[in-house]
Amino acid sequence: MASIFDPIKIGNVEIKNRIMMAATMSNFANLDGSVSDQLVAYLKNIAAGEVGVIVTGHAFIDDIASKGYKHMLGCHRSGLGLDKLAKAVKEYDCTCIVQLNHIGPKADPAFTKGPPRGPIDTVSHFRKKPVDVQMLTVEEIKELVKAYGAAAARVEAAGFDGVEIHSAHNYLLSSFISPVYNTRDDEYGGDLEGRLRFTLEVLESVKQNVSEDFITGVRWNGRELIPGGLSLEEGVKIGQIFEKAGMDYLNVSQTSTVRKASIPTTFDDAGEFTYIPAKVKEKVSLPVVGVGGLHTPELIKKALDDNRMDIVAICRGLIADPHLVKKIKENRAAEQQLCIRCDLCLERTWAGLGLMCSVNSMMGKEASRDLSPLPESKRKKIIVVGGGVAGMEAAIKATRKGHEVTLYEMRGRLGGQVLAASVIKDLDTFKALVNSYEARLKSLDVSIKLNHKITAEEINQLQPDSVIIATGAEEKIADIPGASQSHVTTGTAVLSGKIDVTGEVAVIGATMIGCQVALHLARNGCRVKLIGKTPESDFGSGLMMDNVQITLIDRMAENGVKLYPETELTEIKENAIVVKISEGGQEVFETDTVVFTEEFVPVITITPDMMNENINTFQVGDCTKPKNIFSAIQQGANAAFELSKD
Repeated sequence: MASIFDPIKIGNVEIKNRIMMAATMSNFANLDGSVSDQLVAYLKNIAAGEVGVIVTGHAFIDDIASKGYKHMLGCHRSGLGLDKLAKAVKEYDCTCIVQLNHIGPKADPAFTKGPPRGPIDTVSHFRKKPVDVQMLTVEEIKELVKAYGAAAARVEAAGFDGVEIHSAHNYLLSSFISPVYNTRDDEYGGDLEGRLRFTLEVLESVKQNVSEDFITGVRWNGRELIPGGLSLEEGVKIGQIFEKAGMDYLNVSQTSTVRKASIPTTFDDAGEFTYIPAKVKEKVSLPVVGVGGLHTPELIKKALDDNRMDIVAICRGLIADPHLVKKIKENRAAEQQLCIRCDLCLERTWAGLGLMCSVNSMMGKEASRDLSPLPESKRKKIIVVGGGVAGMEAAIKATRKGHEVTLYEMRGRLGGQVLAASVIKDLDTFKALVNSYEARLKSLDVSIKLNHKITAEEINQLQPDSVIIATGAEEKIADIPGASQSHVTTGTAVLSGKIDVTGEVAVIGATMIGCQVALHLARNGCRVKLIGKTPESDFGSGLMMDNVQITLIDRMAENGVKLYPETELTEIKENAIVVKISEGGQEVFETDTVVFTEEFVPVITITPDMMNENINTFQVGDCTKPKNIFSAIQQGANAAFELSKD
């Protein structure tokens, strides 16, 4: 039984612990595929967080059709600055591996010479719009085999420790392996042997072009969660074949349709796919890497204790908190910025945008923002009004810059809307996020005044240099006939336990929050109708990824929530509501409780014009315009850095 900090050998290289930064597309490379300062700073920060091994986001291997994203890293030629990246990461005793990939049928045709390539002529639906895909000829396959080998040689020459060949997630090699996407009738199709031929030739080419001590690994789908896709038995057999092909480690993943997310969302169980690497591990002797939302010390420990994998690969968890491993090592796990599995990071990178994170305001800004304390002469006295995520983020970043910060919160606990939402079963990560903020504020010794609704007059008397107003927002009950009755309330009131809800419930507003409240009430035994003005396809708007939204809709259906799209509430009666449906008619629904979740309005208790002239004032978060966690946290951090410039 391995522990997190046990070393392990991959090939002839010893890894200092059992945590791998899974290959993550950052879109931080320069347009020509060369290494940027932003990319170096991003991966250097993760290495400083004491992970054992980093696998870079996939790198393209030729200048024809392997590039699929605008700012994708390249290994297609020399002179791209790869050595700079390797040197920066290895300063921290961190093993660094480059993932080689051909994007294949998932490529954006704006970055390929001719159409994207695949095993057959087809139309790809991986992007927002259908894309024509051109079948690779045998001659083109042979050229790509050589290109992989040449790219691996360049990676070794740049000073990296190894390469990982990406054969998962429906990219080129993965699509050749899949019986769903590969229906060729030549030597590169047909049975498993034929479908694996291309990948095995690539692995052989790579081995022939690098030294014996250079790590070669492969990532593939241990199972395809799609009709007709690879079975688990086939996935295990592929792992055995890769072992015989001379690989140094096996990285087991999975793929699916959006209806069943292969990347666990906030509505899925973390670690639910660890049975896949576990099955592979039973049949091979090589180190096995596994993934699946293993973002907490407890989940990591369980995966290792249960012998489900030898190395735990983490992507989103290290995006949210690059220093997760260091915090575990230093017994500071309570301070972890836990990934909330909203998948903003993936949505941005798949759209060709730079990597960002809802809970990590520094992601992508490592090269441009300095968190070291200012000189004594430039430190200020700061008051933060409001203890939601925007206010807490502002307080932490301002304190780390060396300022004297006092945070005022009118309630008895920090967290604001996020704390209220954390009672929802699927949003327990929100509770962990609030706990993390409280732990970090405590470790920084920030002065916190709970149950204190500070006034503008008090602030002026205290004479701070700056004040950050983060008073948040509250739900609005629509001004319609009957809305003032006692059985009419808001989602926040329901979640905070201020009102006991039973029986027939109408939730008004099919936004992300409305859907979550509806699901919460249904799970608690209520018979819920979700009333939304938009088409059903827009229910749950505000979620970052299609698969997150679809999963939420599925969960509501499983729990009996009835959806009423393109429907508008017109009147609330004592035991019923009247709605206008899209066809123009009316319906009456029996209702015991009406819950509004449709609209939030800023809470305005203090404004900049109330402050003395010499006080620098910032407004952040929902009190400016209600949006989401990402926006609130970003604005809180921005204010802290902005006031540090003066």
